[in-house]
Order: sequence, then C-alpha cells, then structure tokens
Amino acid sequence: MIAWRLLTVLFALLVASCLYFRYFRGFCLRKRYRLVVFLLLLLCCSGLGLGSFAFYDILGPRIFPYWRHVWFFLFALMLSWFCLTAVVELVFAPLRLFRSARRVLSSVAYKCVVFVLALALTGYGQYQGLKMPQIRKITLTSPLVEKPVSIAVASDLHVTRVTGAKRVGRIVKRINRLHADLVVLPGDIFDDRIDLVRPAAAPLASLEAPLGIYFSSGNHEYYSGIYDANGLAQELGMILLDNRGVAVRGDLYLGAVPDLRAGPRFGFKADPKAALAGAGERQFRVLLSHEPFDGGADLVISGHTHGGQMLPFQIFAKFANHGFLAGLYDLEDGRHIYVTRGAGTWGPAIRQLAPSDVTLITILPEGR
Repeated sequence: MIAWRLLTVLFALLVASCLYFRYFRGFCLRKRYRLVVFLLLLLCCSGLGLGSFAFYDILGPRIFPYWRHVWFFLFALMLSWFCLTAVVELVFAPLRLFRSARRVLSSVAYKCVVFVLALALTGYGQYQGLKMPQIRKITLTSPLVEKPVSIAVASDLHVTRVTGAKRVGRIVKRINRLHADLVVLPGDIFDDRIDLVRPAAAPLASLEAPLGIYFSSGNHEYYSGIYDANGLAQELGMILLDNRGVAVRGDLYLGAVPDLRAGPRFGFKADPKAALAGAGERQFRVLLSHEPFDGGADLVISGHTHGGQMLPFQIFAKFANHGFLAGLYDLEDGRHIYVTRGAGTWGPAIRQLAPSDVTLITILPEGR
C-alpha cells in the first residue's frame, strides 16, 4: 500500500510539472501565484489518492461520493490533457522550425483549444463509464459439445460502498434477460471492505441461471479480505470454484483458479491442473481465471484488464497481461481465451476506447 501511495504521488508530480511548464510558465505571474497554480495542478493530479476511502469517515457517506467523483474526474482530465498535449506536440514538432508556427503553438488560443479537447474527451469518457455495460455476443463451435450451451460473463463489477444497489440491480436485470444456461463472475466483483459493500451487492442474489452462478476470486477480493469476500459470494448464491471444478453438464466441465498474482501473496497459488483434473476426455473444458493466461482449457474466460479503461493505459495493460487486452483470442488446437472489458470501473468511473460489457458466449456443436 505504501508503494502504491508513493507511485501515485510521483505520477502526480510528473503530470503536474509537465502541464505547468507547458501551459503556465510563460505567464507573467508572481512567484507566490506560480506556486499556487502548481499546487492546484498537483491537487488535481492526485485523484487516485484523494479519491480513495481515506476521507470517508471525515466527509461522511452523503458527501464522500461527490468528493470521489470530482477528484477522479479532475485526475482523468489532467491525464487526458497531458496525453493530448504529448500527441499534439509530437505531431506538430516539425512546424517548430518556422517562427510563425512557434508563435501559434505558444498562443493562449492554442492552449485553450487543447484544454477544451481534453475536457471533451474526459466528459465523453465519464459518459461511457457511467452507462450500462453493452451486451457482446460470441459464438464458438466444438465437437465436444452435444447441444448448445450459453454462458453469461460479468467480470470486474468493482462494487464499493458508493456503487449503489440500484446500479448493480440494473446490471443483474441485464444479465438475466440473456437467459443464459450459466453465469460466471471471474473476479473483482467486490472492491471494498466486505461489511460495507453488502447493501450494494445484495441484488447479485437475484442472478438466475439453470446450471448455476459461478465465481472465482480476483485481485481486489484479496485486497478486500479474501475469506469475507468468498463468504459473501456464497451467501449471494454463487458457487466458488478456486482451484477446483465441477461438471455442470455431461459435456461441459467448468473450473477456476484464484488470481495469478494476488493469490500467492495471500497463500493461494493458482493450479489450473487441479481445477480441470475432474474433466473427462469428451467434455468441453472452461476455465475461469481473473487474469488472462493460457490455462490449458478449451476456453479460458478472464477479465482484469478493463480493456485498458483509460488512455493511455491500453498499452500498459496489454503488456502486463501476457499480450491479452480484450476480446477473443485463438490458441493452438482450436482453444480460445476470451477477455471481457468488465461491467464496472476501477477508480475513476471513466472509460476511453474501452466500453464496459457483459458477454454472452454460445458454444454450439461442430457443424451447427
């Protein structure tokens, strides 16, 4: 936790410094006012720290959600402004050879245009982050499946004390309208102290599927308290499958592993072989893994990446997750990995080029 706080401070210093020197240093301001401007930029860039639950007990449950949304929005705005500035500067770098172009690129009008574009990009990201997840449909075929089976995938809800039961209930209704044979929740469903997320998570008990509701732990379940998180999941009617599996149908076997990185830190090491050990040779094997990786199953279902969620994190998210970001990936021997962007958001309720989703995967017999 200390390392994370230090990282957010260093990141805020970097972004605030770059924005200050590019946009404000040229103004004829007294030293005290320059310091005030820099500190305001630094404050706005500190959303990942200031938007956390550190101020919850001070501000209270009524005011804190507004605080959280404001500072996360300001953080996203500063980040968008920083990234947009970097892109524009790179594109127009050759024009700086001309005096007239340098004059334009240093003008107040140019700086205002870049800021307005960043504001529009952040506002649209906020809209994408707050809207209901879109429905994605994917169809696969396999000779191991005797009759069609449908799987609803809802990952990364990140339910916190400020999420609201109403939003979770709307997502549950959207999942139930798919009429899937089974529902899988591959991790990061809970993202806060478990005793404080119970009211918001309560609608998850209304999930419906004739073959069951299945859950595997993600990294945020470990941060929230893995035993309490798993206990709440089971109270809500979910079947926990970490490092074990179950034949949900004669031709379909479902297994799961705990989070690949957070699990070992808490004494839970992922064991895909144990999760799939009970599968028969003629069963289609599905493996739930919060973090995407090739677990040896016919279909691995993952989340965790959020599709990058915000610019420019798509680049880092793909690099940090074995080259997987979002969508369906084909492996050798006709196997697949599917990575959902998730139904919620972590931190800022903002998504840029990474819309949230709930996915319906239909597996058909070969030739259908």
